[in-house]
Amino acid sequence: MMNLLKTLGVVTLLFLSGSFFAQNHHFIRNFNTENSNLADNIIYDIEEDTKGFLWLATENGLSRFDGKNFFNYTVKNGLPSNEVLSVIKEKNGRIWANCFKQPPSYFDEKNNRFVTEKSPEIEAKSNTVMLHYFPLRGGIVFYGQHFHFFYLNGKLQSIHKDFFPISVENRDNSAVNVESLNKLFHADRNILFRFAKQKIYVFDNLEGKTITEISALKNDPLTSPKKKIIFPAKIQWKRFYENHLLINTIDNQLTVIDLKTFSIVKKIKFKEAFSNAFIDHSGNIWISVPNGGLQLYTSSAIRKIHLDNIKMNENFLSVASGSNGNLFAGNYSGQIISVSKSGQKELFELENVKERIRKILFFKNAPLLISDYGYAYKSKKLEKILVGDVSQSLKNGMKLNDSIAVLGSINSLIRLNVLTKKYRFLNFPEERIGSIDKISENELLITSSKRLSVYNVEKNTRKDLWQKLNLAEGIVNGNLFFVSNLSGEISVFKNRKLIKTIKNSENLPTTISKIFTRKNKLWMAGKDGLYQMIFKEKNGVFNYRIFRITKSDGLASNSIFDITENDNSICVATENGISIIPENYIPEIFDIKSEVISVKINNKNTTILDEYLLKKNENNISILLSGIELSGHTKAIQYLENNQKKWIPVSGNSINLQLKGGTTELSIRAVDTNNNAGKTIKKITFHVAIPFYEKVWFWIIVSGLFFGGIFALYGRWRFLKQKEFYHHQSDLDNQRSKITADLHDDLGATLSSLQINSAIAQKLLEKDIPQTQKILQKIESQAKHISENIGDIIWSLKPGKNEFMSLSTRIINSANEILGHTEIPFEIKINPEIDTEITDFTMRKNLVLICKEALNNIAKYSQATEVSLNLNKSETHYILEISDNGTGFNPEEKKGNGLHNMKKRTHEMNGQFEICSDTGTCIKITIPTIRD
Repeated sequence: MMNLLKTLGVVTLLFLSGSFFAQNHHFIRNFNTENSNLADNIIYDIEEDTKGFLWLATENGLSRFDGKNFFNYTVKNGLPSNEVLSVIKEKNGRIWANCFKQPPSYFDEKNNRFVTEKSPEIEAKSNTVMLHYFPLRGGIVFYGQHFHFFYLNGKLQSIHKDFFPISVENRDNSAVNVESLNKLFHADRNILFRFAKQKIYVFDNLEGKTITEISALKNDPLTSPKKKIIFPAKIQWKRFYENHLLINTIDNQLTVIDLKTFSIVKKIKFKEAFSNAFIDHSGNIWISVPNGGLQLYTSSAIRKIHLDNIKMNENFLSVASGSNGNLFAGNYSGQIISVSKSGQKELFELENVKERIRKILFFKNAPLLISDYGYAYKSKKLEKILVGDVSQSLKNGMKLNDSIAVLGSINSLIRLNVLTKKYRFLNFPEERIGSIDKISENELLITSSKRLSVYNVEKNTRKDLWQKLNLAEGIVNGNLFFVSNLSGEISVFKNRKLIKTIKNSENLPTTISKIFTRKNKLWMAGKDGLYQMIFKEKNGVFNYRIFRITKSDGLASNSIFDITENDNSICVATENGISIIPENYIPEIFDIKSEVISVKINNKNTTILDEYLLKKNENNISILLSGIELSGHTKAIQYLENNQKKWIPVSGNSINLQLKGGTTELSIRAVDTNNNAGKTIKKITFHVAIPFYEKVWFWIIVSGLFFGGIFALYGRWRFLKQKEFYHHQSDLDNQRSKITADLHDDLGATLSSLQINSAIAQKLLEKDIPQTQKILQKIESQAKHISENIGDIIWSLKPGKNEFMSLSTRIINSANEILGHTEIPFEIKINPEIDTEITDFTMRKNLVLICKEALNNIAKYSQATEVSLNLNKSETHYILEISDNGTGFNPEEKKGNGLHNMKKRTHEMNGQFEICSDTGTCIKITIPTIRD
């Protein structure tokens, strides 16, 4: 959690305690137009707003800085001019910009632009340089040489011709006016008056080294208590805060004066000249270098070893601590610097070579330097280790005892006697040696490109603990071994058994170049900072927490190559010098606030609100965001959509969304470099109108209509099926009735006659044989008739696709049976479609019986020599025509049931019966294709 002062968020905490001013400040970073988005390298003024943004007035606009990104404002954003001379924070927090010869303008945070009130009078008065301003009666005053403006709530209230307000109230409620001050100070004095905290401060511009404080000024008599501070160099620049005054003298010294006691509390000497200075609420010092941009100095406990006047490359590759407490560091160019406890520095260089100093070991207080092409001990000349004529490329080493070193090369493990310079190759595979660390007097922990091994130097034997590719560093901490690989993972062994692997995703460096352990901390060097793991192991359970330390915390560089311990401190070699970190140092946890800079809807800027009501087509949203932490500890900004569980990292510093209809709530937070989420969560809600065809009620109606239609169709289908079923049942009933009638009228009568004739024949059998024979012939004829009628009924009840069961086949077969023995030629033509179309039982039966009745009559009575039977169809009717060229007859005189039965059957089919008989006979029956 954050320290108490920062949690309180008091802008003036810097000035509430003198302890801050006792701390040392270190250069952290320079910002300019080349390495950042700073508006211009010429900076006229610096201010911090109530949210923590740093505002920079430059020659080419106003820059707003959150510690990571610059947001620039120019005339396109409402400024009256790009040349901004000063930036002012009003008492209520409103930011004002004072541009060259332009009216003052204030920042409208909701619309992310500046607002300038203009009128001919304001523009006329503003055509001079305004550099002075101070708060007054809840507002703010801007004044030039012969006038002043008074603004309240962003609106101009009045314009006065005075140099400054007529009177300034003091603690005793007396008034001080211009005349009073002129009486107090001689008119010929070259002085400048400034007001702060109900006091007057007089700057002597003649000599430029004196500040006088006047308090409790009275008009009558004209007396005043005075305090004076004299500087050894001329004052170049001044700035008032609520409780402090910053003074910059021409000797590049920044002096901090406590206005409560009117005493100097801090002096900071800078190497180069600066034109402006500012101390933010966290105690960071910001200075503007003439035409050089912005520089940041922090009061971190981490310090850098400065080389003073020593000229050497500060890209260090190795660092080590000597037995006498001296610190040694080697660079990429064969140079070594030693730093004593007293701070004395000495440079040492190898002769005729510019090789990397990979490792520094100490034997009898003298350094053993290990380089790519050899080693040097008590000498500036490298000694080579040869295999034949080939020099071994050395990468690391370990001190075994007072005279023996074990060295690692790209393909071998080597035992070197430092005193005698004799060496031999140890029993180890030809693999690149990653690291060597001491377990005991005779045992070493070796990492190579393919394995982790414990090597016994006395026995010249090895035992592999882990065969794995791309291992990098290994180090011993009691019964724990820590091993890193080239993928940025850390594996932990206890009692030589693997108990834990920590993945790179758990806030570890992308690549680990070096690891170092002391007590309960593991230090890891990477390309993006120094990582500190605080761990605890008990009964094989390994708990840990990882912190990242970067240049923003005071490191000389984020690229770390080596780590060692020296005098209760951790020393690291970086690409830009040596940094010293207190052993108990733990990085601060930052509660970073996220802020919305601008909102665009369909690529148009809009007012920043907490809630938006949008039309259905206003769904393309772009939100520019900022995480505010001026020393640069913001790692990322994250957001949630509709309270989902997983936070989504923002790419860059903007969220771009295409919203769907309905409500979308965004939760936004910032995360520091150690993945600590800020407690303040910003929420923005968008209500996008939903088209009627996407609303719930619409789909309820559509669903109701759809399923209602389905149910209606289903009901209709069931009704039709039931109707069809009942109609079919009715047809079956009618057909049963007709069959019953046929059986009763035809077969029943015939069977009754057959029964009577059988009884008669039985009685006449012995009395009248001839008559009995006639009756038996009649019985035979009746039985045949019954058989034929039963066959016709059965056939009509069994329609099918079989050609022998079709209507046309039945008619042809009947014709053959009836006319075959008469030798009367006949011709039958039947439309083949009729077979498939006429399936009704009654119609099939009636057509066959009509044909049989007609053909029987022709065979018995017509004496015809030609017979024709045609069954065709038109669009609306079936037409049956039976004709012969026989003798004919008169239909009206004809007796019998033949014609009657044919007419009856025709009427059953709703047809029309026509007969014509003259020289022949023609029967024509017309039956509608569609019948009720």
